Amino acid sequence: MTDPMETSPDEKLILLYKQGDEDAFTKLMANYTPMIHHYCRKYFAKGLDRNDLFQEGRLGLYTAMMKFQSYKGRFHSFAQIHIKSSIINAVKKATRKRQQMLSNCLSFSAELNLQGRRCLIAWLPIY
Repeated sequence: MTDPMETSPDEKLILLYKQGDEDAFTKLMANYTPMIHHYCRKYFAKGLDRNDLFQEGRLGLYTAMMKFQSYKGRFHSFAQIHIKSSIINAVKKATRKRQQMLSNCLSFSAELNLQGRRCLIAWLPIY
């Protein structure tokens, strides 16, 4: 376990954030942005934008910040687990069978070219 005298800069920032320092939150987000981007590049889901995955990773980091207890281990490892699991859960959720209809349909405002005529049409597949 960790000695209170050996806290990392990230753990100090978490303590400051929990005491109400918003700058500490901004610094932690900036420090872990490369890690979030790294995990976002590894995963893909049809109908799920890369920015959505990035946002899920940020939510995972926020969850890690809120749940972290310094006597249980290092924050970096804890954050890594939460970021990765949040992104994986978002991919799983987006690729479930009941979400496929949403991923495969056109928008209500999609512009289609029907026999040389342009029109806006609300189109959904009929099952």
